[in-house]
Amino acid sequence: MTQTDGKDFYRQMVASVRAKLAGLDQHSPLVESLTSEVLQRLDNRIEQTPVEHLTYGYWPPILGLVDTLSITQLQALDADLSLVLNNSEPIKRKELVSFLPPREHDKTGPWYGGLFDIWAKSTAIKTGLPIKLDHLLPNRRDHDITIEVDSRRYHLENTVITQDDESRAVWDRFLQDKRKDPRKVLVRPGAYCPPNAKGPSPYYDALRVYAKVYDKLAKNLNPAKSQCVDDEPNILLVSFSGLGVRSDCPSVGWVLDELFADQPKMVHALASDGITDISLDAWIDFTAKDLISKAKMTIDFFYDNFSEMMAAPRKLGGILLFDGTRLSGSRVNYNAYESSRVSHRQMVRIEEIFASEPCWWL
Repeated sequence: MTQTDGKDFYRQMVASVRAKLAGLDQHSPLVESLTSEVLQRLDNRIEQTPVEHLTYGYWPPILGLVDTLSITQLQALDADLSLVLNNSEPIKRKELVSFLPPREHDKTGPWYGGLFDIWAKSTAIKTGLPIKLDHLLPNRRDHDITIEVDSRRYHLENTVITQDDESRAVWDRFLQDKRKDPRKVLVRPGAYCPPNAKGPSPYYDALRVYAKVYDKLAKNLNPAKSQCVDDEPNILLVSFSGLGVRSDCPSVGWVLDELFADQPKMVHALASDGITDISLDAWIDFTAKDLISKAKMTIDFFYDNFSEMMAAPRKLGGILLFDGTRLSGSRVNYNAYESSRVSHRQMVRIEEIFASEPCWWL
């Protein structure tokens, strides 16, 4: 009997996923993440949930990925996953695919971060150049890729900027109303925004870029917790992925100007809203106050290490910017430490490695 309850789309989606998984190696991380038990729970959810809650409800990213991609694209993704896993230490393999299994209301950051990491690492491996994945540093942190190009080693770290927590909460509140009244439209700033909302604003975006870069340079503003080496070039690969983020946002350029400046402004630079200060010095000051208030840093530590905090960007030879996996630009740090400095020719060689997009990225 033909179903007329509006749920056929969702039944067909799960059926499509089952059929495609059957065409993959049964030891594939994709198959192992979407088990028969997971798919049965999705079947049950479809049958037991009102259709409007299905329409505006949460669906695991991996389900949409498998449903949307062709079997050829899925096999390409599976091959890249296997390539990275086979070239990684056994202790890292579970962590590498931990973003795949569906969870309730996952944040998008780990999903896009996991996919971008797989793409960058598999792309580096395919060059045939000497590489090492997840290079362990003396401070027990690691970075994603060490690669030798034209007899020089480069240390690469991948990171992703996605939709921020505030925007996600606004979206969730909007969907709650959308289930009751499909005519609802999201406008920002508007009724779904919290009091004193931080965004949408390029100045708020700038603060998020600082935080993402410094998580790699000096986690919690601690110069000893860097993912950079001291004696060879470090390059950061930054992917802007998902709703509401783009590499060509003005904030990205503002932040890179500050990070790669010969000398920090030190005079705080107020944004045009008259409130937000987007200088590097101001961001470090703001972050330190927050860490001190949470007992994650002492005032003495801040004063003793301030110069090193400000100088941390000099460990970066450059940054590659991506929209998803599409290379959109790069920046060379002319003021990097001598050991980490890269020429334009050398940066072009790194760009060439990561210039191609995978067929499986949505």
